[in-house]
Amino acid sequence: MSDDVPLGWRFAGAHAGFKSNAEALDLALVVSDRPAAAVGMFTTNRVCAAPVQVSKSRLPSKSIRGVVVNSGNANACTGEQGLRDAEAMCRLAAAGINADEKSFLVCSTGVIGRPMGMELVPTATQAAIGKTRENSRRRPCRDSRHSHHRHRFQIESASNRELPGERLRIRQRGGDDRP
Repeated sequence: MSDDVPLGWRFAGAHAGFKSNAEALDLALVVSDRPAAAVGMFTTNRVCAAPVQVSKSRLPSKSIRGVVVNSGNANACTGEQGLRDAEAMCRLAAAGINADEKSFLVCSTGVIGRPMGMELVPTATQAAIGKTRENSRRRPCRDSRHSHHRHRFQIESASNRELPGERLRIRQRGGDDRP
């Protein structure tokens, strides 16, 4: 990750245990210091994973505060439990920054059909929240359209200034595709 981040945005990763590599950062947070306008691009397939359903139901919005992302488990084909798990991931991340749970989105990629293993999420979420606090003092990006491409989504901020209602675009990506 670059040392340059847009003003008002924080990014961090932590190891949850979704991947067997103990050094893999398999849970990430993207946090906005203030509510951001957001839209999303999602699959048109009738079958879509729980994180897609949860995030899609919350967009478009003018009050998104962040995205919680995991790699190693897609939380796809997991039924009602998968929906509860996706919502719980948003709730845990939002609680860590004192935000409304509906102001968080969730993205997951990885193995299909495996339950989430939610016992892994709280500790990693707290670790990532702590790291976002640490990196909140990084310098702003020099480019007015700074992007990070990670875990099947793309985040673009419309400006590098702190503005109420800053626009955040989240694009659902396929696998490790690059734009």
